[in-house]
Amino acid sequence: MVHRIKSDRNLLQSKMQKVVLCFLLLTVLSIAVPSVSAGCHNVGPDRVKFDIACSRGQSLGCNAGGQGQNCRFCGKPGLPRC
Repeated sequence: MVHRIKSDRNLLQSKMQKVVLCFLLLTVLSIAVPSVSAGCHNVGPDRVKFDIACSRGQSLGCNAGGQGQNCRFCGKPGLPRC
């Protein structure tokens, strides 16, 4: 009986550690993603927008002004909307 209680306690601790780890990971990601998207800035008169589709090669105008793969030009003919 004592062995089973210890085993149950260890299982509960392991599950709690996983829950805490997931919470921390989600917290970090929620902070990091807006920071990455905030790194895209207009280039002169040309508008630039963060677009994750650029990472998959599914968008046009990516790497706008050399700012990074997920920053793309937008709002001009032949380019996606902003």
